[in-house]
Amino acid sequence: MTKKIDDYVKVLIEDDLKTEMSQREIAIKRGVSKSFVNKINIKLQKNISLGRKYGSGRK
Repeated sequence: MTKKIDDYVKVLIEDDLKTEMSQREIAIKRGVSKSFVNKINIKLQKNISLGRKYGSGRK
């Protein structure tokens, strides 16, 4: 099962990306994978919300 990442950590990652810190440094600093940081970076570039979509969850 995957590790649930808090919204607080996502905001911290967003701030780190805005200060032009490398994705690798952010991943080490925040304890998440590089691919997760990359996914957040892509969402920010496309102006997509970092939150979950409505209705996404257990049915």
